[in-house]
Amino acid sequence: MALKSGDLKKLWGRSGNVCSYPDCGIELTQERQANRVIGEEAHIKGEKPAAPRYDPTQASEDRESYDNHILLCPTHHTEIDADPITYTVERLGRMKASHEQQVKANRQFPEIVDELSKMLQRFQVSDEATDVFVTDVGADDKAAKVVRVDASKEGGINTGIKVLSGQKLVFFARGLISYDGRNHFATPEGILCNEYGRPFVFKDQGGNEGIAIWPHPGAQKTNGNELGRIGSLIGWIGSYTEAGAFLVGTKREVHSKESGDLFLMVNDAKGTYADNDGEFRVDISIVEPEP
Repeated sequence: MALKSGDLKKLWGRSGNVCSYPDCGIELTQERQANRVIGEEAHIKGEKPAAPRYDPTQASEDRESYDNHILLCPTHHTEIDADPITYTVERLGRMKASHEQQVKANRQFPEIVDELSKMLQRFQVSDEATDVFVTDVGADDKAAKVVRVDASKEGGINTGIKVLSGQKLVFFARGLISYDGRNHFATPEGILCNEYGRPFVFKDQGGNEGIAIWPHPGAQKTNGNELGRIGSLIGWIGSYTEAGAFLVGTKREVHSKESGDLFLMVNDAKGTYADNDGEFRVDISIVEPEP
Protein backbone atom coordinates (compact mmCIF):
# COMPACT_ATOMS: atom_id res chain seq x y z
CA MET A 1 0.00 0.00 0.00
CA ALA A 2 1.00 3.64 -0.35
CA LEU A 3 -0.36 7.01 0.65
CA LYS A 4 -3.62 7.80 -1.08
CA SER A 5 -3.58 10.76 -3.44
CA GLY A 6 -5.59 12.94 -1.05
CA ASP A 7 -3.35 12.14 1.92
CA LEU A 8 -0.24 12.71 -0.19
CA LYS A 9 -1.44 16.15 -1.24
CA LYS A 10 -2.40 16.97 2.34
CA LEU A 11 1.06 15.97 3.64
CA TRP A 12 2.95 18.05 1.08
CA GLY A 13 0.55 20.97 1.25
CA ARG A 14 0.51 21.25 5.03
CA SER A 15 4.29 20.83 5.20
CA GLY A 16 4.82 23.72 2.79
CA ASN A 17 7.40 21.90 0.63
CA VAL A 18 9.83 22.13 3.57
CA CYS A 19 11.43 19.44 5.75
CA SER A 20 9.55 19.07 9.04
CA TYR A 21 12.71 18.72 11.14
CA PRO A 22 13.08 21.82 13.40
CA ASP A 23 15.16 24.61 11.83
CA CYS A 24 16.07 22.52 8.76
CA GLY A 25 14.30 24.77 6.27
CA ILE A 26 15.40 22.88 3.16
CA GLU A 27 12.97 22.98 0.25
CA LEU A 28 12.04 19.53 -0.97
CA THR A 29 11.60 20.43 -4.64
CA GLN A 30 14.02 22.57 -6.58
CA GLU A 31 12.87 25.56 -8.66
CA ARG A 32 15.76 25.28 -11.13
CA GLN A 33 15.37 21.52 -11.41
CA ALA A 34 11.64 21.04 -11.63
CA ASN A 35 11.91 17.26 -11.88
CA ARG A 36 14.10 16.91 -8.78
CA VAL A 37 12.09 15.98 -5.71
CA ILE A 38 14.13 15.19 -2.60
CA GLY A 39 11.28 15.07 -0.08
CA GLU A 40 10.57 11.75 1.56
CA GLU A 41 7.21 10.73 3.02
CA ALA A 42 8.58 9.04 6.12
CA HIS A 43 6.55 6.67 8.28
CA ILE A 44 6.11 7.69 11.92
CA LYS A 45 5.24 4.14 12.97
CA GLY A 46 7.36 1.84 10.81
CA GLU A 47 6.15 0.37 7.54
CA LYS A 48 7.52 -3.17 8.11
CA PRO A 49 8.28 -5.33 11.18
CA ALA A 50 11.98 -4.52 11.02
CA ALA A 51 11.41 -0.80 10.57
CA PRO A 52 11.88 1.73 13.41
CA ARG A 53 8.80 2.34 15.60
CA TYR A 54 6.83 -0.49 13.94
CA ASP A 55 3.51 -1.19 15.67
CA PRO A 56 2.16 -4.70 14.95
CA THR A 57 -1.29 -3.70 16.21
CA GLN A 58 -1.63 -0.86 13.71
CA ALA A 59 -4.09 -1.44 10.87
CA SER A 60 -2.67 -1.36 7.35
CA GLU A 61 -4.97 1.51 6.42
CA ASP A 62 -3.74 3.57 9.37
CA ARG A 63 -0.12 2.70 8.60
CA GLU A 64 -0.44 4.28 5.15
CA SER A 65 -2.43 7.31 6.27
CA TYR A 66 -1.57 11.00 6.41
CA ASP A 67 -1.50 10.80 10.23
CA ASN A 68 1.31 8.22 10.14
CA HIS A 69 3.61 10.17 7.82
CA ILE A 70 5.95 13.11 8.21
CA LEU A 71 7.64 14.92 5.33
CA LEU A 72 11.44 15.02 5.67
CA CYS A 73 14.61 15.64 3.72
CA PRO A 74 16.83 12.57 3.13
CA THR A 75 19.36 13.62 5.77
CA HIS A 76 16.86 13.97 8.59
CA HIS A 77 14.90 10.91 7.49
CA THR A 78 18.10 8.88 7.88
CA GLU A 79 18.97 10.52 11.21
CA ILE A 80 15.51 9.88 12.68
CA ASP A 81 15.28 6.25 11.62
CA ALA A 82 18.80 5.57 12.91
CA ASP A 83 17.80 6.64 16.43
CA PRO A 84 14.26 5.44 17.27
CA ILE A 85 14.93 5.75 21.01
CA THR A 86 15.38 9.51 20.68
CA TYR A 87 12.86 9.99 17.90
CA THR A 88 9.79 8.34 19.36
CA VAL A 89 6.32 8.23 17.83
CA GLU A 90 5.21 10.95 20.25
CA ARG A 91 8.16 13.20 19.45
CA LEU A 92 7.65 12.88 15.70
CA GLY A 93 3.97 13.66 16.12
CA ARG A 94 4.82 16.85 18.00
CA MET A 95 7.47 17.74 15.41
CA LYS A 96 5.01 17.33 12.55
CA ALA A 97 2.23 19.29 14.28
CA SER A 98 4.57 22.15 15.21
CA HIS A 99 5.98 22.40 11.70
CA GLU A 100 2.57 22.36 10.01
CA GLN A 101 1.25 24.96 12.45
CA GLN A 102 4.15 27.27 11.63
CA VAL A 103 3.64 26.77 7.88
CA LYS A 104 -0.04 27.61 8.28
CA ALA A 105 0.75 30.77 10.23
CA ASN A 106 3.42 31.86 7.74
CA ARG A 107 0.95 31.49 4.88
CA GLN A 108 -1.54 33.81 6.52
CA PHE A 109 0.74 36.83 6.65
CA PRO A 110 1.09 37.42 2.88
CA GLU A 111 -2.70 37.25 2.73
CA ILE A 112 -2.96 39.86 5.43
CA VAL A 113 -0.46 42.07 3.59
CA ASP A 114 -2.46 41.83 0.36
CA GLU A 115 -5.96 42.10 1.78
CA LEU A 116 -5.35 44.21 4.88
CA SER A 117 -2.28 46.20 3.83
CA LYS A 118 -3.38 49.22 5.82
CA MET A 119 -3.72 47.11 8.94
CA LEU A 120 -0.53 45.05 8.82
CA GLN A 121 2.41 47.30 9.57
CA ARG A 122 6.14 46.97 10.05
CA PHE A 123 7.08 47.16 13.70
CA GLN A 124 9.19 50.29 13.97
CA VAL A 125 9.50 52.68 16.88
CA SER A 126 9.17 56.21 15.61
CA ASP A 127 11.68 58.88 16.59
CA GLU A 128 8.97 60.56 18.63
CA ALA A 129 8.43 57.41 20.71
CA THR A 130 12.02 56.45 21.46
CA ASP A 131 12.14 58.43 24.67
CA VAL A 132 9.35 56.40 26.29
CA PHE A 133 11.24 53.11 26.28
CA VAL A 134 12.58 52.15 29.69
CA THR A 135 16.12 50.88 30.11
CA ASP A 136 16.57 50.95 33.87
CA VAL A 137 13.74 48.69 35.06
CA GLY A 138 14.14 44.94 35.41
CA ALA A 139 12.44 41.91 36.91
CA ASP A 140 14.41 42.32 40.16
CA ASP A 141 13.43 45.92 40.80
CA LYS A 142 12.36 45.82 44.48
CA ALA A 143 10.06 48.81 44.05
CA ALA A 144 8.01 47.10 41.36
CA LYS A 145 4.69 45.38 41.94
CA VAL A 146 4.29 42.19 39.92
CA VAL A 147 0.97 41.71 38.11
CA ARG A 148 -0.06 38.75 35.95
CA VAL A 149 -2.38 39.52 33.05
CA ASP A 150 -4.48 36.57 31.85
CA ALA A 151 -4.88 36.61 28.05
CA SER A 152 -8.42 35.23 28.29
CA LYS A 153 -9.79 38.03 30.50
CA GLU A 154 -11.88 40.27 28.27
CA GLY A 155 -12.41 43.61 29.96
CA GLY A 156 -9.00 43.51 31.62
CA ILE A 157 -7.89 43.07 35.21
CA ASN A 158 -7.79 45.62 37.99
CA THR A 159 -4.16 45.70 39.17
CA GLY A 160 -5.17 47.15 42.53
CA ILE A 161 -2.80 50.04 41.94
CA LYS A 162 -4.25 53.48 42.67
CA VAL A 163 -2.80 56.05 40.33
CA LEU A 164 -2.82 59.80 40.90
CA SER A 165 -2.73 62.43 38.20
CA GLY A 166 0.84 63.49 37.50
CA GLN A 167 2.46 60.21 38.54
CA LYS A 168 4.76 58.33 36.19
CA LEU A 169 4.12 54.61 35.66
CA VAL A 170 7.06 52.43 34.66
CA PHE A 171 6.24 49.08 33.01
CA PHE A 172 8.38 46.03 32.28
CA ALA A 173 6.44 43.12 30.72
CA ARG A 174 7.41 39.72 29.40
CA GLY A 175 5.83 36.47 28.34
CA LEU A 176 4.15 34.87 25.34
CA ILE A 177 0.41 34.46 24.91
CA SER A 178 -1.59 32.55 22.33
CA TYR A 179 -4.87 33.35 20.62
CA ASP A 180 -7.11 31.53 18.15
CA GLY A 181 -6.88 28.29 20.14
CA ARG A 182 -3.08 28.25 20.38
CA ASN A 183 -2.65 28.64 16.62
CA HIS A 184 -1.02 32.07 16.90
CA PHE A 185 1.27 33.71 19.43
CA ALA A 186 2.24 37.26 20.39
CA THR A 187 4.58 39.21 22.66
CA PRO A 188 3.51 42.16 24.88
CA GLU A 189 4.44 44.49 22.01
CA GLY A 190 1.93 42.71 19.79
CA ILE A 191 4.67 41.17 17.62
CA LEU A 192 3.28 38.02 16.01
CA CYS A 193 5.52 34.99 16.38
CA ASN A 194 5.68 31.21 16.60
CA GLU A 195 5.41 29.19 19.79
CA TYR A 196 9.13 29.65 20.43
CA GLY A 197 8.86 33.43 20.40
CA ARG A 198 10.46 33.89 16.97
CA PRO A 199 8.86 36.84 15.16
CA PHE A 200 7.21 36.28 11.81
CA VAL A 201 8.49 38.47 9.01
CA PHE A 202 6.91 39.46 5.72
CA LYS A 203 7.97 41.30 2.59
CA ASP A 204 6.06 44.26 1.27
CA GLN A 205 5.59 44.99 -2.41
CA GLY A 206 8.99 46.68 -2.49
CA GLY A 207 10.72 43.59 -1.12
CA ASN A 208 11.44 45.17 2.26
CA GLU A 209 11.22 42.85 5.25
CA GLY A 210 9.27 43.83 8.34
CA ILE A 211 8.22 42.26 11.61
CA ALA A 212 4.51 41.52 11.66
CA ILE A 213 2.04 43.21 13.96
CA TRP A 214 -1.70 43.15 13.43
CA PRO A 215 -3.75 46.28 14.16
CA HIS A 216 -7.35 45.08 14.12
CA PRO A 217 -10.58 47.09 13.82
CA GLY A 218 -12.29 44.84 16.37
CA ALA A 219 -9.63 45.31 19.07
CA GLN A 220 -9.56 48.03 21.71
CA LYS A 221 -8.06 51.25 20.39
CA THR A 222 -5.08 52.82 22.15
CA ASN A 223 -2.96 55.97 22.11
CA GLY A 224 -5.78 58.25 21.09
CA ASN A 225 -7.42 56.54 18.15
CA GLU A 226 -4.94 53.95 16.87
CA LEU A 227 -6.15 50.48 15.97
CA GLY A 228 -5.24 48.10 18.78
CA ARG A 229 -2.61 45.47 18.06
CA ILE A 230 -3.78 41.88 18.44
CA GLY A 231 -1.97 40.21 21.34
CA SER A 232 -0.43 43.39 22.73
CA LEU A 233 -0.54 44.51 26.36
CA ILE A 234 -2.58 47.67 26.94
CA GLY A 235 -3.69 49.67 29.95
CA TRP A 236 -5.95 52.47 31.15
CA ILE A 237 -6.79 54.33 34.34
CA GLY A 238 -10.32 54.40 35.71
CA SER A 239 -12.74 53.63 32.88
CA TYR A 240 -11.62 52.61 29.41
CA THR A 241 -11.77 55.27 26.71
CA GLU A 242 -10.11 55.32 23.33
CA ALA A 243 -8.39 58.58 24.22
CA GLY A 244 -7.17 57.33 27.59
CA ALA A 245 -6.08 53.77 26.79
CA PHE A 246 -2.39 53.29 26.05
CA LEU A 247 -0.09 50.62 24.65
CA VAL A 248 2.05 49.19 27.46
CA GLY A 249 4.05 46.78 25.32
CA THR A 250 7.30 45.47 26.76
CA LYS A 251 9.03 48.50 28.32
CA ARG A 252 7.39 51.88 28.65
CA GLU A 253 6.90 54.93 30.83
CA VAL A 254 3.44 56.49 30.95
CA HIS A 255 2.62 59.83 32.57
CA SER A 256 -0.83 59.73 34.13
CA LYS A 257 -3.20 62.58 33.32
CA GLU A 258 -5.95 61.31 35.61
CA SER A 259 -6.52 59.47 38.89
CA GLY A 260 -8.06 56.03 39.38
CA ASP A 261 -7.44 52.29 39.38
CA LEU A 262 -4.92 50.94 36.85
CA PHE A 263 -6.28 48.26 34.49
CA LEU A 264 -4.29 46.02 32.15
CA MET A 265 -5.49 43.74 29.35
CA VAL A 266 -4.25 41.65 26.46
CA ASN A 267 -5.74 43.22 23.35
CA ASP A 268 -7.82 41.07 21.02
CA ALA A 269 -10.93 41.40 18.90
CA LYS A 270 -14.01 41.80 21.06
CA GLY A 271 -15.81 38.54 21.81
CA THR A 272 -12.84 36.30 20.88
CA TYR A 273 -11.06 35.99 24.23
CA ALA A 274 -12.35 32.53 25.19
CA ASP A 275 -9.75 30.67 23.11
CA ASN A 276 -6.78 32.74 24.36
CA ASP A 277 -4.19 31.16 26.63
CA GLY A 278 -1.19 32.26 28.67
CA GLU A 279 -0.33 35.42 30.52
CA PHE A 280 2.03 38.38 30.60
CA ARG A 281 3.96 39.09 33.78
CA VAL A 282 4.25 42.83 34.35
CA ASP A 283 6.45 44.72 36.81
CA ILE A 284 4.95 48.14 37.60
CA SER A 285 6.63 50.98 39.45
CA ILE A 286 5.21 54.41 40.33
CA VAL A 287 7.47 57.43 40.28
CA GLU A 288 6.13 60.41 42.24
CA PRO A 289 6.27 63.76 40.44
CA GLU A 290 8.97 66.14 41.58
CA PRO A 291 7.65 68.94 43.82
